Amino acid sequence: MDLTQNPHIINDFIDFVLKNKDQFDTEQSLPHHFGTARLFHSSLSKGFDFSLIHFKIAAPIAIQSTFFAANFNASIIDEKPTVRIKLIVAEEKLNAHSEDSVILLEKPSNSFYFLSIDLHHDFLLMLGDPSGDDMPFLLKEIIYGRLFDYNTSIAHIQHQIQYSIHRIAETKLTGLPLMIYIQSKGMEMLAKLFSLLTEEEIVVEKKIKLKKEDQEKLS
Repeated sequence: MDLTQNPHIINDFIDFVLKNKDQFDTEQSLPHHFGTARLFHSSLSKGFDFSLIHFKIAAPIAIQSTFFAANFNASIIDEKPTVRIKLIVAEEKLNAHSEDSVILLEKPSNSFYFLSIDLHHDFLLMLGDPSGDDMPFLLKEIIYGRLFDYNTSIAHIQHQIQYSIHRIAETKLTGLPLMIYIQSKGMEMLAKLFSLLTEEEIVVEKKIKLKKEDQEKLS
């Protein structure tokens, strides 16, 4: 199978690993010798579920460019809000080019990471009152389901996210210490990703303010 012809194939790889979590606690082969994957997973905190999959694909692969942005997705589970954050982070020196909203990873034995964080109702409540002023406006919109899919670039925090990911992938910890370490790094990355929402909110406010000023000039 030519992995450059189906940019959605990565979804199949992700689903396969997550459905076989216990198998991929060490590096294991993907079906049809497409490469290998390892899953780092922790859900120690109530309502916080963190998954990191390290893929090493043994052939060029096409992936939708939207995967390389932070995607905040809102859903309702048991009539309660859940927010899922997901993205793919490629190695810094990976040979990649974009064409028609698709990233083609051409380097042999491509190494990249899929990151997924699920924030369930209890965790969201722990963050604060969604109706209050402390929570970023865009996060409120996501929690209340008014923004079901929101994408934002991670370009200026790419190295920080990579650093945390590499610390997880390189640790020698096992068992409970490993789960605690994974969760601590997951929280670290969550803080960085939430900072994107705050920065986006400032940009939106500036645009709104500019429009009002333009309207006043025209009136």
